[in-house]
Amino acid sequence: MFEIPAVCDKVHVTYRLSQQHFPLFSIDITKKSEQIYSIWQQSFFVCHWMLQLLYFH
Repeated sequence: MFEIPAVCDKVHVTYRLSQQHFPLFSIDITKKSEQIYSIWQQSFFVCHWMLQLLYFH
């Protein structure tokens, strides 16, 4: 298990990558809670793709 911090659309995200091929994630919220969901949905796929490249290569 290791962690990769990332900033996606000004939302600070820490990905906790396990031995399984799926990241467990927690979010350190830096914006108002009502803004987070839409921002997170938009940024998740891009960030996930970038982290997959780091993790598997």
